[in-house]
Amino acid sequence: MANVQLEWFDIWKWFYLLQNYPIYWKMFQPYEINRPSQWHWDEDFYTLDKTNSFDLTWFQQWNEVFAWTWCLSNQWESSASVSIDIYFDQKVNWHWQNPWTSNWYYTATIPWKSEEQGTYANCAYIWAWVDTDEIRPWITDYRLRYLVDWVELQTVYFDVYNLSFDTTPCNNWFLRVEWANLCYVPPCYYSWSESTGYKHRIQYDTGYSWATWQTPWMIWIPNDSTDHHIYYTTSNWVVRRTKETYPRPYNPSSTWYSKRGHIWMTPSTYYSTEETGYNYICYLDASWYKRRLWPWEVD
Repeated sequence: MANVQLEWFDIWKWFYLLQNYPIYWKMFQPYEINRPSQWHWDEDFYTLDKTNSFDLTWFQQWNEVFAWTWCLSNQWESSASVSIDIYFDQKVNWHWQNPWTSNWYYTATIPWKSEEQGTYANCAYIWAWVDTDEIRPWITDYRLRYLVDWVELQTVYFDVYNLSFDTTPCNNWFLRVEWANLCYVPPCYYSWSESTGYKHRIQYDTGYSWATWQTPWMIWIPNDSTDHHIYYTTSNWVVRRTKETYPRPYNPSSTWYSKRGHIWMTPSTYYSTEETGYNYICYLDASWYKRRLWPWEVD
């Protein structure tokens, strides 16, 4: 193994890279983080709210649970080239197992510090979230193992609790109002099977509701281009709305659909995984602009 030193390998709810990035309770990949061109690994990159136990009350699929960071330094050699492996293991029936056919693997070359080279460390971060192969509702104990040149340098153990959501398989393309929530099952390659999945229960706007005599279970898009919500009527004749939706990438006028208020789900396959590889409810607002919605963050 190259002459390198693992400075840290931690998991946390937030981390800091010249600014704070909360991870815990956010939706999948909440940030596009551009790694700064200049920063100090020992001053500008560290963990916040470090923990080894995560309360997942109200969490469901596509909510982030934690991220982890590591820093591998080269303080002796002119240049250190290493192979890095990270295994994410689950404890099932008292045995550790890896749910993937492969692990996180990459190579890194770390120059020794000089006046021209402002760092002599390799630092990185990765998210973990509730989905089919990472944090699962029936598994509570996990571990992360960090290997350099096939030598295990550190293992971090952690647990989750109170993760519970409806695991009744439903057919893909499912979309309806259930109690106070809008629910859907996307036709997703990253799902629990080819034709079924678990319901995604969308968080609603807790500050908005009013009684009405409109037909229960109606779903509609407002005729207002500044109102970025999906509205619906519950079984008790109460109008609610989702939290605010997001603009779809690049936000162009639609060339696929011509009707304002059109709602659809983005499918994904092994060959076509949509913009991010995962699925949304999408719609056209009153100005024919595309919007999208996921289950949203945990309150």
